[in-house]
Amino acid sequence: MVFVGGPRQVGKTTMARGIIRDSFSDGEYFNWDFDEDRNDLLARKWKKNSDIVVFDELHKYPHWKNWIKGLYDVSDNNTSFLVTGSARLDVYRRGGDSLMGRYHYWRLHPFGLDEIPSGISANNALHRLMTVGGFPEPFLDGDEREARRWRRERFDRVIREDIRDLELVRNITLIGIFLDQLRKRVGSLLVISNLAADLQISHKTANSWLDILEKMYLIFTVKPYTKNLSRAIQKPPKAFFYDNADVIGDEGAVFENLVASHILKK
Repeated sequence: MVFVGGPRQVGKTTMARGIIRDSFSDGEYFNWDFDEDRNDLLARKWKKNSDIVVFDELHKYPHWKNWIKGLYDVSDNNTSFLVTGSARLDVYRRGGDSLMGRYHYWRLHPFGLDEIPSGISANNALHRLMTVGGFPEPFLDGDEREARRWRRERFDRVIREDIRDLELVRNITLIGIFLDQLRKRVGSLLVISNLAADLQISHKTANSWLDILEKMYLIFTVKPYTKNLSRAIQKPPKAFFYDNADVIGDEGAVFENLVASHILKK
């Protein structure tokens, strides 16, 4: 099996459908978000001789790990399984039995300077990454106004749909404010106690929300490099965004985020 994780709207569904179309003669696609697909998926209504079966957003099923493990263990080797999701499938807590040794995990990133689409110059690509970000829709469109609208809608879907459905977060509005504060602190050391005090939440809650945003592929953290392990644990990290245009700050902060996201891809 292959698991592909990545931010919402980064292109996982398009990629999966392209793999079926271009690399397999007989494949099937199921999306957990569609009622009909969900029912067919749980009933295992796909052809037994399919070359590949894709399960999109399967992590939203509470018992998905046990389900896919059982499916894999009883299936023959002629069918490949591709599982995609907008939460970190390799660590996501919802599920049960271990899948160790049964899958390969890959992460899909937004566009970067090493994969510029044809028709876009290197200078233009850099400008777009610095202004509208690397997600396919705003990057290819290149319209800053439309990119802002797209980004508001994406944040709303992630916070009010994905986090609400997958995590026990009572105050959805406040976690949105927490996210906005992170957007303004890119490039600075992230002192959780200060952030918690600003929002009047507990240190434990702030750490929990930070972990949730990482699982949802909104942010990633970078720990300080030091030979002293105890100091590395104690020193505050930096937080960066998968979407470069999520950063609220000067060009220096945006560029630092761009560098961090490119290093992460490597």
